[in-house]
Amino acid sequence: MKQFVIFSLSDQDFAIEIESVNEVTESKEITPVPKSPEELEGIINLRGEVMPVINLKRVLKMNMSNKNDSQIMVVGNDDKQVGLMIDYAKDVKDFDEDSIEQTTSIIQGSQDHYKGVMTINDNLVLILDIAWLIGNPDYSISELSK
Repeated sequence: MKQFVIFSLSDQDFAIEIESVNEVTESKEITPVPKSPEELEGIINLRGEVMPVINLKRVLKMNMSNKNDSQIMVVGNDDKQVGLMIDYAKDVKDFDEDSIEQTTSIIQGSQDHYKGVMTINDNLVLILDIAWLIGNPDYSISELSK
């Protein structure tokens, strides 16, 4: 069994493995970083630690008109933490790894973003690959999050 944090973005549910999630906090004042990629919303100071904040809707090319980014999910490890703008965290759920379908044969072109897909109450929930997001040089967050 694995545990996942289920959260909402523009009325769609996503999941992240709970061991990658450090905390979920109310949205803070975000300081923009000039000349940064559009996915990098800016930086925040969370209890004395400065970290980048990524706009997941931009990363996933989702509709930006539904702007309910009310929480920041802090993900990563001791070396590298990143805040992810989310609408809200919904739940923590246990899933048997056998019930998770791999996305490699389902989603063409963006399978790097996802670790799999699972079903919750007849709704498909994509599992985000946090290692890909944190390590992706396209978002230039690795230098900011050191």
